[in-house]
Amino acid sequence: PGFRDISFTIAAALLLLLVLKSWLRLGWLLPGAPAAKLKRSCISVASFLHDLGYRRQSAETRKEFQQRMQRELRIRVPAIYAPFNLLKYATSPSARLSQEEISRIRREDFQALRTLPLIKRVGAFLNPASILAFLAGGGW
Repeated sequence: PGFRDISFTIAAALLLLLVLKSWLRLGWLLPGAPAAKLKRSCISVASFLHDLGYRRQSAETRKEFQQRMQRELRIRVPAIYAPFNLLKYATSPSARLSQEEISRIRREDFQALRTLPLIKRVGAFLNPASILAFLAGGGW
């Protein structure tokens, strides 16, 4: 294979990684029901934390993960887990959230994450850990 073939393959692989990272981080922009947007919002926040090196441990609940993040990062993330758990486990049909409420909570999470140093946020963007976890079928 020539240089052109190798460079094309590398460019295609990098483009695929960029598309996957964009889907993980910005999937909530896609149209859908509030429940789908809520799930994609959770994936967005969780993938960012995953790339920062903070993963839910085996048998760790979302609530325990949230408490651990408060201790380790000293910011209240991921707040989006509370409505996600409510929607997932509530038996009452009144456990519905509006698009606006989901957007507000997601914005709060990302505003809290913006308080982290810029170098960490850039490193998280470049880190392929969330993509690898997604490809391996990892849960968020």
